[in-house]
Amino acid sequence: MKLSNAIKTLERAGFVVTHDAPRESMMNPGTINPPSFYWGQRPGAEHLIEILRNGCNSDSVATIRVRRVTDRDDLQSDYFAGSFVPTLKRAIQWAT
Repeated sequence: MKLSNAIKTLERAGFVVTHDAPRESMMNPGTINPPSFYWGQRPGAEHLIEILRNGCNSDSVATIRVRRVTDRDDLQSDYFAGSFVPTLKRAIQWAT
């Protein structure tokens, strides 16, 4: 799935989409990479959808995850909050 289509789908479903800040490339210093992570959340909802870009200059989606707003990953205990889902449609169903 294309990232641009995923963002449009979330916005049509009533989600507010934000992203992380662009940052300098590690491979090509002086080059700015586009954002990697995108979050979609309906106002007042307790779940959000996280979308990860597949590579720094790609327009395809690598993973889609649904988690609670207050839940966080804990790398020291190998706990990953939420669930990874195969489709954006499933993520929208879970995040309502």
